[in-house]
Amino acid sequence: MRLHPRDVPGRPDFVFQRERVAVFLDGDFWHGHQWRLRGLSSLSQQFRGSANRAYWVRKITRNVERDARTNRQLRQLGWRIVRVWESDLKTDPVRCLRRVKRAIVGAP
Repeated sequence: MRLHPRDVPGRPDFVFQRERVAVFLDGDFWHGHQWRLRGLSSLSQQFRGSANRAYWVRKITRNVERDARTNRQLRQLGWRIVRVWESDLKTDPVRCLRRVKRAIVGAP
């Protein structure tokens, strides 16, 4: 296992090179999941009342788009991708580890 390898697109948090599995631990705020957790209708609503609303919506939207591009690129290169939300890791770390393990052993 390697941490943050520079030679793998997207610099995953963990890479299992031989099995070609890339694991990303995505922060809820930075990767556009927090508004859903809060029961809001959109990312934009998360920043209502903020003086920097446009900046934050644009910033997080670009992060989400970059994540999607990275996923496509890695899949084209034959990698399996596991993205784990910060909140899921806090709530049920065992389930998160099972997802990683399934990806490593190649189970669906």
